[in-house]
Amino acid sequence: MRLRGGPSHGYSLVASLEELDLGGFDPSVVYRLLRDLEEEGWVWSTWDEQDTQGPPRRVYALTDSGEDALGRWMEELEASRARIMKLLSEYEKGG
Repeated sequence: MRLRGGPSHGYSLVASLEELDLGGFDPSVVYRLLRDLEEEGWVWSTWDEQDTQGPPRRVYALTDSGEDALGRWMEELEASRARIMKLLSEYEKGG
């Protein structure tokens, strides 16, 4: 969860998705999603003019509302994982 670790550039976020085997799509999709998340109030952004060797780049981070939303999503994923594990267990038993 790159954004959860602190502010990140969009390119770093795209790279971290690829590290999680969640890449393989146009990076513009990530930037569009970041804009949507910002409109929802879950992400904020600002221009980084100092830690760049070229033109300013946008930096993104989670808001408190974004942290809450991420926590709820993780709970839902955990519940889904439990259901999947139960299904796999039953399948392996021959049920």
